[in-house]
Order: sequence, then C-alpha cells, then structure tokens
Amino acid sequence: MVTFGIGAGCIVAGIASYTAYARFHQNTAFPSYLVGVTMPLVSVRNLTHDVKLFNFALPAGVKGSGIPPGSASLARVTNHNTGRTYMRPYSVIYSPDDPHSLVFAIKLMNPSGASGAFHSLVPGDKVTFRGPKPGRTVDPSKIESVNLVAGGSGITPLFSILRYLMKEKSSSKVNLIYANKTADDIIFKDEIDRLHKENPDRLSVTYVVDSGEAGPNTVVGRINEELLGKSIRRDGDVFLCGPPAMVKGLQSKTHLLKKYTDKNVVIFH
Repeated sequence: MVTFGIGAGCIVAGIASYTAYARFHQNTAFPSYLVGVTMPLVSVRNLTHDVKLFNFALPAGVKGSGIPPGSASLARVTNHNTGRTYMRPYSVIYSPDDPHSLVFAIKLMNPSGASGAFHSLVPGDKVTFRGPKPGRTVDPSKIESVNLVAGGSGITPLFSILRYLMKEKSSSKVNLIYANKTADDIIFKDEIDRLHKENPDRLSVTYVVDSGEAGPNTVVGRINEELLGKSIRRDGDVFLCGPPAMVKGLQSKTHLLKKYTDKNVVIFH
C-alpha cells in the first residue's frame, strides 16, 4: 500500500491506474500551461445556498478543455466588490472532451477572497485560465474498482472522475462516500442519484450527514472506522478530498483508510 498526497486536484505519478496527460492534450483550449486563455462567463446558477455552478465558453474550434478528470485549472479572477485580483486553482467539473464549456462548482468561503470574486461574477464577465501542469490522470480502462471519499466541496475533483468513469461505459466499479452537514448541502445530488439509478451494478453511493434523517443510502453521523469498514471496497484505490479538518483527521488515523484497502490511498489537498 502506498499513500500519495496531491495538490489542487493534480494527481501524482506512481499509480498503475493512470495514463499520460497528453491523451487529453490534443487540439484543446490550453496549448501550454504557461499560456493563459481568457473566457467569458456564459451562465451561473445556484447548486446549494453557498455553492454556484459557473459555465465558461471555450474558444471556438477546440475539441475540449483537455483538462484530465480530477485535475484543476488555474484561474485569474478579479473581485468586483474589492477590486483585488486572485490566482487560485479550481477543479474542473465536466469531461475534458466537452467542446463548448469549462465548468466549475465553487463554494463561497470568503466574500472578500477568491471564491467571493467568482460569486461576484455575472454572465459576460471574463476570467483568464491556465491548463493543468502535465501529469497523470485516470484511465478508466485500467480501473477495476475505486473508492471516492469526499466531504463538502471536496466532491468537485472526485465528481469529475465519477462522471468520466460512468461516461466511458467501462466495467469500473465506483464506491462514493460523501459527507456533508445536511442533505441540503449535498452538491450534485440529483446527478449523482441519476448516475446511480442508471448504473446500479457499477456505482454505490453513501451520503453521510451531520444532522437530518437516515435513509436507504443516507447515514447520520461522521465518516468513522465503522462506516469505512462497512463501505470501503478492499479491491479499490481510495481517493480522498474534503475540508482540511476532515482530511487531517483521516490522515492522523491512517488505519481508517489503509486498514480497508489493499490498493493506494490518494489525497487531494
């Protein structure tokens, strides 16, 4: 078993289930990581009370963003309320071969910060993006089983991986464990439920909420050893992304993850 740490959704080398970034990097929106591409905001809508979905238009004539599942784009965005400009990486939500859109789900963390800058945008505003550094990404044809463990907005890189795996129509088995404060805070719930309904033999879903009502696939409480023991697939890698306290808590008790899988544990910081 090997544990890896990764930054801003960029998966590191060393896992057999990954393939070269170049696979997604032909005739795409980002010819080079060093070159910024300015894109207009086409639409924005609420996903939850503090998370918005931002849809930016890719340049005409490209085959897609080229950003691999689970990876991020570096955004240069100005906060209309403060006039301050920020550069932050954000995970891209949808598949790299979408020829029209670059989509992000961004939680409002600080009204005066980078997330506040995004939340101040209106359609027609422009943001400059850079593509991800060359690296490694998910190869669905080689993944037999994977566990996605997410907390809050940490779902964003993992949802990209989930959606890509389901779209590929591969035989991969995906186990999603997704924790939030309440059911109303669950990002992408409708689409996750739809994917689960369409792929019941390939996708299992467990929602974990701090408070609320338990249900067929909803557990009230926290992600703990008992829950992981019941839910984690031993034959699958574990991809973990969530709030710092959640990630740190699981890292400080590494047996909570390592005890239940014979594969790799990959942590998104």
